[in-house]
Amino acid sequence: MRFLASAGGVLAVAAALAAAVGGAVADEPRTVLCGAEGDGVRALAAAVGGPSGGAAGLAVTPVESAGAKDSLMKLAGGDCDAAIVPLDMLMLYKADHMAGPLMIAAPLYLYDRYLHLVCRRESGIEAIDDLLRGAERRTLLVGDAGSASAITWTALTKLDREYRGVATREMGGAEALAALTAGEEADCLLRMDGIGSAFMARVEAAAARLRLVPIDLFKLRDAEMVENRVYRAVVIPPGTYAQLQAGLADPAVETLAVGTMLVADRAWARADPKRHEALMRAARDARQSLLDGAGP
Repeated sequence: MRFLASAGGVLAVAAALAAAVGGAVADEPRTVLCGAEGDGVRALAAAVGGPSGGAAGLAVTPVESAGAKDSLMKLAGGDCDAAIVPLDMLMLYKADHMAGPLMIAAPLYLYDRYLHLVCRRESGIEAIDDLLRGAERRTLLVGDAGSASAITWTALTKLDREYRGVATREMGGAEALAALTAGEEADCLLRMDGIGSAFMARVEAAAARLRLVPIDLFKLRDAEMVENRVYRAVVIPPGTYAQLQAGLADPAVETLAVGTMLVADRAWARADPKRHEALMRAARDARQSLLDGAGP
């Protein structure tokens, strides 16, 4: 079984599923699903909507958010019935809203994302702890505000205060890659993404002066939320990124993975249990197809 490698994998499988299920039922109440563009929210909405989407049939409206944090805030604000969010976003939301926690139904695991730390080779950074040496002189691009990458960095600094001293900038995507390759504004970028994603393919193509840096963070890896382990220790296999892993002492790069979850508002789920069950059942079926056959 292969884990989902990218949003591209979601789109490919979901397109086939969508073609099989046909259009949504016209008179079915709309289920609003929130998620960031890279989460595959439109593809998942297409996959679970329609006559074959569940026992009751589903009509799902996708709403693209500005990022993982925005997805959860929209769910908390009643703008959507369900949302695609990383597990560590749930952990941070719980920590920041103790007085008024978001009540959600049991989450459904969809796929994993891997934490990629990419640094300029001339920076001398060969392990994540090297960021702490002369931290005030280091600059780490942590992704756009509210993105999965920025959320994971925030979680890291809450669980291990030493990393709060690292200078960071909220910059992601093509802008961050350009700044890193220019070598004037940053030493490293952090990216929470699927192995072999479209963005990581662009990083690999520009990797003559870049390298993957292993991540071994016991405090972050062992963080738990209720009974769900938030982070798992994983390895990016040798040869996954020919350029980024070239010349490394150990080409099997240690890192962390976090699950991306489908969560639903508990009040909505209890008010319409059949629709909630149909949504989760259809998403589970789509997820299994992704886990079994999706690739980059």
